[in-house]
Amino acid sequence: MAEKPEQSLSQSSNAKPDDATRAWAERWLSAERFAPYLADCGGDVEQALSLYEWNVLLGQVLMRDISHFEVALRNAYDRVMRNFWDGGAHWLLDDLSCLGGGRLEYAKPYLSYEE
Repeated sequence: MAEKPEQSLSQSSNAKPDDATRAWAERWLSAERFAPYLADCGGDVEQALSLYEWNVLLGQVLMRDISHFEVALRNAYDRVMRNFWDGGAHWLLDDLSCLGGGRLEYAKPYLSYEE
C-alpha cells in the first residue's frame, strides 16, 4: 500500500486522525472509488483501506490465472483456425480471412446464423 503522508491533508488543525486518513485515501483513490469500501466497513477508514488492499491483492492473484487461461484459449483458437484455414498465408494475416482483410463476406457461409 502507498505510504500515508506524515502531514495531514486536512486543512483543519482540529481534524481527527481518521479525518486526515480519509482525506488522504479519497485523494489517493477518489471519493467515488473509496466510498463502497468505507460503506462495507461501517465507516472505519483503516478497515476500508485494508479491504481495498485485500481486493488489490486478490486481483493480482486472479490475473495470474486469467493470463494463463487467456494464452491457452488463444492457442487453442489458433490451432482450430490453422486446421480450418486453407488460404495462402496465416489465417490472421491472409487478406482473404475475415480478420486479416476485414472481409466478413468470405466467412458468412461458415456462420451459423441467418441474416
